[in-house]
Amino acid sequence: MVKDSYDRFRGSGAHALTVPPLDGAFRANSSLDAAPVVLRCHDADNVVLRNGALHFSSGGTVLRMEADGSVDRVLSGVGEITAMAAGPGGQLAIAHEGGAVTIVSDTGKREIAPVQPGSDVTALCFLRDGGLAAAIGAEGLRFRDWRRDLMLRGRTGSVWRLPEGGDPECMSRRLAYPIGLLEEESGALLVSLAWDHAVARLEKGRRPQTVLGHLPAYPARLAPAAGGGYWLSFLSVRNQLVEFALGERRYVERMLAEIEPEYWLAPALSPPDSPLAPMQAGAERHHGEMKPWAPSLSYGLIARIGPDHLPRMSLHSRADGNRHGLTSLAADGDTVFASSRGAGGIIRIETEGAT
Repeated sequence: MVKDSYDRFRGSGAHALTVPPLDGAFRANSSLDAAPVVLRCHDADNVVLRNGALHFSSGGTVLRMEADGSVDRVLSGVGEITAMAAGPGGQLAIAHEGGAVTIVSDTGKREIAPVQPGSDVTALCFLRDGGLAAAIGAEGLRFRDWRRDLMLRGRTGSVWRLPEGGDPECMSRRLAYPIGLLEEESGALLVSLAWDHAVARLEKGRRPQTVLGHLPAYPARLAPAAGGGYWLSFLSVRNQLVEFALGERRYVERMLAEIEPEYWLAPALSPPDSPLAPMQAGAERHHGEMKPWAPSLSYGLIARIGPDHLPRMSLHSRADGNRHGLTSLAADGDTVFASSRGAGGIIRIETEGAT
């Protein structure tokens, strides 16, 4: 007890504020800043490839981008779309605000009631047995409130299996904001756990097993990669100042109660554009220019993970860039499409030969 109190006071031992550095396969670079914006849409999200065409969500609408760059409306729903997945047969699963899921196919539409009414689905994945997997990020919270769940150190997320024609089956509970799903060849399910900074494997009847941990950022959506493995997007990079704030519960309580969310000391999806932002002047700028190495609250990062769950390479947009907030991505061979809140649309990343 005495040692714990001493460590808490000094920030040592179990209470040390250690954030993995951007090194090794995660060594910082500026590769993403050269990625062109192929479509301007500020709230673009949930990028998927369906029948070879790029689909994405914008608010409550599903849109398709044609080869010539034009955009067609596929479906308009009720409320914000929080997750999407494309199936091997051309099906499209769409999660709406409040947790309901719509499955669209050539034969029509099928509705699935929320497994936890009032809780938003953050990820969907079609399974090889014909079912559907769904992740609930935080019980009773909307997807747009993900930063609140982080600051509350939430662990109320869950992953569900939705068999065709059957009752929902809970695969795992008490998860730290599951936000990405991907089925492995073995049939096991990979889930990205944002607040645990990890990717875990879920298998029926077993506890989640971490396969990729101690990440330097908050993992988001996953997408299969050509040749095996997967691509992993990140909401933002971890920050020692945020890690410190997470341990100061009274400060967090007052911040959430008294300050507007855009000014919280919390990860963000885009660079600040207000003089009220929590970090200013010398913390981020030198002679008026943003420092690439500044302790920014927003960041751009995607990583290629091998079949052995070891990171192979990563592509970055540092503090002085604007390809930040990569909430989702889809890969077509060596080309990756990602939704970027910082860039205000969908960017195209050519990864052939990238290191």
